[in-house]
Amino acid sequence: MFLSGQDSTLASVSWLLLLMAKHPKVQQKVCDEIDRVIGRDGAVYFSEKGNLPYTTATVFEMMRYISLSPLFPKDMFWIHLSFMDTPFQRIPCNMQQLGHFALTPDTSRTMTFNPERFLVENGTKFEKSQRIWTLLVW
Repeated sequence: MFLSGQDSTLASVSWLLLLMAKHPKVQQKVCDEIDRVIGRDGAVYFSEKGNLPYTTATVFEMMRYISLSPLFPKDMFWIHLSFMDTPFQRIPCNMQQLGHFALTPDTSRTMTFNPERFLVENGTKFEKSQRIWTLLVW
């Protein structure tokens, strides 16, 4: 019980480090943003998360780009469980949704690591994407 969640956290951090090494321009933008907002000697507080839109977008892009579940390859499916009634697509509470990336409206760059897809207002604000369509609800 003490170690629950350790594997997914370790896998997420490992993939994020690998993607940072593979994409040095993204890594530089994340480092520049952290240096500008927090500084090299500053303490990190959760309240500053809103001031780090590119860093937040990079973490969300890693979760979109990499599948941590061996059952669902990253280029195939996504699953979501709604915890409340969702006005978007009228999905009731406690419904599981299975989506397929081939059904997303923007299929031209689904296999490209691009944190900018989560940024709006000229890259100054983070916004979760609502562009993935639901294939099945049960």
